[in-house]
Amino acid sequence: MKNLFSIKKGWVMWALLVYVVLAGVLRGLYLQELAQGPELNHPVLDAGFHDYWARALITGDWTPPSGEGDPHIQRAPYLRPPGYVFFLNTVYRVLGQSYLTPRVVQMFLGIVNVLLVFFLGRRVFDEVSGLIAAALMSVYWIFIYFEGELLAPVLLVMFTLLILLALERWVNRPSFRMAFLAGLVCGLFAITRPNILLFLPVLVVWFLWVLHRRSEVRRLPLTVAGLVLGVAVCVAPVTIRNYRATGEFVLVSCNGEVNLYIGNNPQSDGVTSIIPELKEVTGMSGWDWFDYPQIVEGLAQHLGRPVSYTDAADYFAAKAWAFIRENPRRFIELTIIKARLFWGPWEVPNNKVVEYERANSRILRYLPGYSLALSLAIVGLLVLYGGFDKKESLSTTLRARRTEILVLLHLFVAVYFISFLPFLVAARFRAPLIPILLLVGGYGVKSVSDWVRRREMKAVLMGVVLWACVFSIIKSKEAVDPNLGRWHYEEGRAYFFNRNYHRARVEAEKALEVDPDYWDASLLLIDCHTIATNLPAAESACLTALDRDASFLPARKKLVDLLTRQGKLTEAMDQYRYLLGVKPDWPEMLNNLSRALATHPDVSRRNPQESIALAEKARDLTKGQEPIILDTLASAYLSAGRNEDAVKTARLAIELARSQGKEAFAEEVRARYLD
Repeated sequence: MKNLFSIKKGWVMWALLVYVVLAGVLRGLYLQELAQGPELNHPVLDAGFHDYWARALITGDWTPPSGEGDPHIQRAPYLRPPGYVFFLNTVYRVLGQSYLTPRVVQMFLGIVNVLLVFFLGRRVFDEVSGLIAAALMSVYWIFIYFEGELLAPVLLVMFTLLILLALERWVNRPSFRMAFLAGLVCGLFAITRPNILLFLPVLVVWFLWVLHRRSEVRRLPLTVAGLVLGVAVCVAPVTIRNYRATGEFVLVSCNGEVNLYIGNNPQSDGVTSIIPELKEVTGMSGWDWFDYPQIVEGLAQHLGRPVSYTDAADYFAAKAWAFIRENPRRFIELTIIKARLFWGPWEVPNNKVVEYERANSRILRYLPGYSLALSLAIVGLLVLYGGFDKKESLSTTLRARRTEILVLLHLFVAVYFISFLPFLVAARFRAPLIPILLLVGGYGVKSVSDWVRRREMKAVLMGVVLWACVFSIIKSKEAVDPNLGRWHYEEGRAYFFNRNYHRARVEAEKALEVDPDYWDASLLLIDCHTIATNLPAAESACLTALDRDASFLPARKKLVDLLTRQGKLTEAMDQYRYLLGVKPDWPEMLNNLSRALATHPDVSRRNPQESIALAEKARDLTKGQEPIILDTLASAYLSAGRNEDAVKTARLAIELARSQGKEAFAEEVRARYLD
């Protein structure tokens, strides 16, 4: 390993130092820009889920963020791969829980990746090729962008480079130690993004091929043992934890099957996280990982039987495979769409609209991106396999070693790419492959520079023209609508969490101007009006959303709350009945209607018997474990003149509330019924 990271030429060290400084300056400027924006302290979607999880592991406070559901992390199998959360948790524990800290650490790792790509490029090709790849890596905008997000790409890029470096060392000297090290990093990769597990059997075949070429097949068992042991060291603890938490076998996380269904259903577009029956099952128009337990619970009601997390996974997998079997042509079309998007020049949005993030950044908008990387890689491949490097002097042994490592690179890229085709694609998913494109591109640039040095001007002209043509073609292609409405919504949500409700409202209105059917933006607009106590405007926004889609339950639920707050209890009761018509076993709505029927200011509107029936149903559905529902039942008994039952139920509510640490609520109930 000493020779791997040693630098003997002074000019190489100085060049690397320049790239490291350049990488650091760009990252520092972007970090300053992030610190001035609305999203630094309020990560959203997957990033928000990671942050909540990592902090809760430290504090023990599993209360979900405002407006989010309880993901039940402690008693569920991991909903997402935990690797990045373990990293984030470690950063918070060691360096403090500032939102800036993990970004600084990730940008430091981004600089380390610049060095790693140099060392790999030097081993596979030569020092100049490695330096060119490192230069490109230091200024490539998507790396800097994701280093500023609480997401895994910076780790996955590092794991990719470390795996390839370990395997390159194994090529030069096959050993158990190098195979174990490669397996260990593969294991870290697997608990962060399990797709890498599909590469392991291919890697074993590659081991066999390399050893067979050298007549050293006897080394294969020890090599495979090292690889498997390294992977198991990382993956086994995660699997064991999942089994202990739920009694179910979940290798890493339970998100694979639902993602398979997202990628293969009648509404799938290869990009958007669409679950077709989501609204029917849960009443939600959209979802994130905070909502997944609610999806499982809704699925249980939909199917009329208890559903575990593995049952839900089996359900989604069966739906996906049924779609594939029944719609082979559409499956092929979707696969082609995903392949085109994966390799296309567009940064496909996932959690955020990445293209608009870049366009609105003072730093990132000027930095090179995927079009340059892909076009240089194509030129590099043509140089490698077109016979243009025939003047390169390599010994037979070195050429054989290069062939073996190049085959490895091709296999890694191919398997990693194929692993996403059944699911969906996004900019962050292809990030681990970008360094490989830069390596090959660096070799192509180095070859052209050699032609210049040797005054082979025809070859130089051919190379430059070829690159310019490829770059122009790639750059001119357009496919994915970056979705301006979604970008405005994301900005608005960030402003909302920063309590800048005016800017949040403006962004929500802009999102709805672009897309009037953007339901999340409608909900954000309602919340902005509500928190500003402009309840009539909030009610109007609810009615506008419901005019466009009467089945939009989140908007109708917010309407009910607004009507209640404005004292329009009769209208609210009509909405409760509508919601219960859609979801008869909705405990919250049963409880609310029951209370309204028991306590309506207009005595003629009260119905004590119906109130009791609704509250008892809600109590049974929640197994008597919700103090607020017991309080409502006590109120219903009281309105029917059943004072003894009311007091008895109130005592149960008080006891339960105190056992759950809800002392203030227990005191309220005591004051109502026992004083």
